[in-house]
Amino acid sequence: MAYTAWKIDVDQWRTICADIRDRINPRILVVGDLLTSSEFDPDGDDQQTLDDYTLALDAHAAAGALADEAEHPPDLAGVLVLLDIAASRFTAALDRHAGRPVAARVFRCVENPLHGPAVNVPKGIADLRDWRPRRSKSRGYPHCAECLRRQRDRDGVDWLPAPISDPGAGRSGTILAVPYFEIVCPRTAWAATGYGNIRGEIDLRVSGYRRR
Repeated sequence: MAYTAWKIDVDQWRTICADIRDRINPRILVVGDLLTSSEFDPDGDDQQTLDDYTLALDAHAAAGALADEAEHPPDLAGVLVLLDIAASRFTAALDRHAGRPVAARVFRCVENPLHGPAVNVPKGIADLRDWRPRRSKSRGYPHCAECLRRQRDRDGVDWLPAPISDPGAGRSGTILAVPYFEIVCPRTAWAATGYGNIRGEIDLRVSGYRRR
């Protein structure tokens, strides 16, 4: 597959990674406190409540494991996405247990999951199985408000970058990067699922930390 790559200064690349990592440790603690501060016991609840509870615990454990080995933006962002899944699914389990309405699922910006939540969620997006990542000119996938504005005004898109050259080499002072979704499906769960937007949160959990 032919990539359209751009150059990123090595120091800038390190800053990008450090900025994402700075968001991870506080978030792990916050979500961990959420999961452990409650005396919630799902025993006897319906299957959906049990599924939400189990997914929350698994996603939190996966985030912790991935945080120890993540080096580049796609995996670092994946840690934050898994933590978001853990928090939202645990809250859903609590709400179901208490008989409260469960909040609607929040979709992420397909261009970059570190952006704000998607403001356009096409009908049936969770059921798609044949997403082919593209340098998204299409509005058929979830986008945050800023990415929609950039598309409308034909500004450059703030894609989450994935390296295709070795950031550790640093011989030229730059690395080559492409949008994360151009690292094709067999090589990364993040591209294959659009960080859970396309094939659903459970697929992201399973493939995200049992990566090929």
